[in-house]
Amino acid sequence: MSRRRRRSGQNRSLGRLPLVVLLVLAGGLGFAVSSAYTAGNSVPSTNIGQYTHTIDATALEPAACSSVLPSALTTIVTVATGGSYQPAGSMSNTLLLASSGAETIKTSAGSNNCVITGAGSDSINLKAVTNQVCIASAAALSSEKGCTTTVQRP
Repeated sequence: MSRRRRRSGQNRSLGRLPLVVLLVLAGGLGFAVSSAYTAGNSVPSTNIGQYTHTIDATALEPAACSSVLPSALTTIVTVATGGSYQPAGSMSNTLLLASSGAETIKTSAGSNNCVITGAGSDSINLKAVTNQVCIASAAALSSEKGCTTTVQRP
């Protein structure tokens, strides 16, 4: 009689195979059951994550302007890059926002305005106007005319 020896590694790997198969099947079954349960639930539509409101000039007004100007800003004007703003009439209670390019801003009359420029070399010339706050770069402020209060921005 001859006896054959079994390799010890072969016996162990076959012993763990049913356990691994059982764990994979249990995980798959748990996933299928939870997916079926949550798919049957319906959540009503709400607007809880949505809030719509208008942003006006007062909401955008910087503290440097609101602390100096006696009345609230009512109009927002934007100047495109390299553009110019020269109103035909007076400019009053206006928040004027220039871009980062070199813009030209000229007025002939008005009061209580807040002019904010970008980093470019803007030309600010506010004639016959009172109570004007200009927030601008050093380059724009070096040649500004008519700003009653100036704030240099970086």
